[in-house]
Amino acid sequence: MMQLVSSVNSVVATRGGLFKEKQYWLLKRLSMIFGFTLAALLFLTMPIVGILGSLLFGEGFGLTGELLSIMSVGAAASVLYYYPKTKLLYHSPKGFCAMQFSYALSSIVFALFAPNIRMATILSVVAAYIHTVVGWVLADFVKLVE
Repeated sequence: MMQLVSSVNSVVATRGGLFKEKQYWLLKRLSMIFGFTLAALLFLTMPIVGILGSLLFGEGFGLTGELLSIMSVGAAASVLYYYPKTKLLYHSPKGFCAMQFSYALSSIVFALFAPNIRMATILSVVAAYIHTVVGWVLADFVKLVE
């Protein structure tokens, strides 16, 4: 699934330089629809992913299923990331750098204060969503240069 998300992201980012306002509006709507749908599905299937992860790795790795289910919820942030990445990459490189910096900074701060692996995993997912929210805010303030 992540390979598919990554492939779509690279195609959209490559073609994004030719987008106008209408295409960005459509990308924004589709990204929201698919991202929130994926987040809801992943949130609902967290227990199943946790059980399957525990079965896959065995008895000695009881926490693995839980960590896998927590990390799967972060996959929706990748889909929600399509719109801001594409728009900022072509129309505001400084905004794109600020968005990337927000992810790096939140990841480092969260890593410093995480007391255990479970909390570190949860905070890494939170950092991905903070990164996406910062990107959306920055992308909505960028005006296209025609």
